[in-house]
Amino acid sequence: VIISIDEYLIPQGKWTSIRHWLKEGVDDQAENYILSFYQSRAKPNLAFMDPSTCNKERYPDDRQCLSKRSNITYMQAYDCESEPLPKDSAKWRAMKQLYRPWFVLNHFVHYSTVTKRILDFPDQVSPAFLQRAPYERRVNELTEAFMLHTKTTSPEQTRGWKQYCSASNNTNKKKSCPIGISFPLDNTLVRNGNVTDDGMKYNCYQHQRV
Repeated sequence: VIISIDEYLIPQGKWTSIRHWLKEGVDDQAENYILSFYQSRAKPNLAFMDPSTCNKERYPDDRQCLSKRSNITYMQAYDCESEPLPKDSAKWRAMKQLYRPWFVLNHFVHYSTVTKRILDFPDQVSPAFLQRAPYERRVNELTEAFMLHTKTTSPEQTRGWKQYCSASNNTNKKKSCPIGISFPLDNTLVRNGNVTDDGMKYNCYQHQRV
């Protein structure tokens, strides 16, 4: 498994842990030796952030920026993704994988580059960056597990967040909102054109299991 320290695998459905799912939910007879998790960078949730200096050394008195609360975990703070599950198929480019080491002989960041089948069947054509089914498959994000990528957003990167996250922002469409304004977790109807009472536009989704 090639997982970074800011990436979390979270079980779904009836599974209580990733180990539980792998032991009882993955059928070895199906020959799924590579399990792929699609991923996208999550946003820090405004609900778990506090005012912060934008740059302690250069602007010690400038507290227009935001940072994660010290008593909140990164998984909690960054549980705010730009789309609900399942993720768009375009997210395969940044996927991470769990795999059988006897089958995957060489792995490079996102892809299984050399497998046992390449040695056994060297003349067989394989799709670019993917292994032929059934050996590689995408994990079902609704019933099995999903990946949460919590890459840190620095305080400096949140500068001007009120302007960029405002539903009435018409000054700079090229710069997107750097933080997450989460839709209600209970899926209640959002009114006023998906805008909060403070005039901020909802832009991300939390997960029930996190």
